[in-house]
Amino acid sequence: MEAKIDAVKLKASYTEIEADSIMGDITDQDFGTGVSNTDLKGYKFEARYSFTSNCSFGFSAQFYEALERNNADEADLYMFDMKYKF
Repeated sequence: MEAKIDAVKLKASYTEIEADSIMGDITDQDFGTGVSNTDLKGYKFEARYSFTSNCSFGFSAQFYEALERNNADEADLYMFDMKYKF
């Protein structure tokens, strides 16, 4: 789900990646950090604010856990970034 209001952009998504559904090397490298590249389920929330048409600041939070394995912990990942286009 994605929404844009003036200079603010919000996005939320849910992902499930089963253990043998895809090679771990071609998945999103940020999603699953600390748990695994596959056999995951979780949410990703993003917010971005555009200062100008060329400069924006963003924040994302990812919350995920093992899909089928019972021995793996859940993990959270928070990221801040600034983009400048030229």
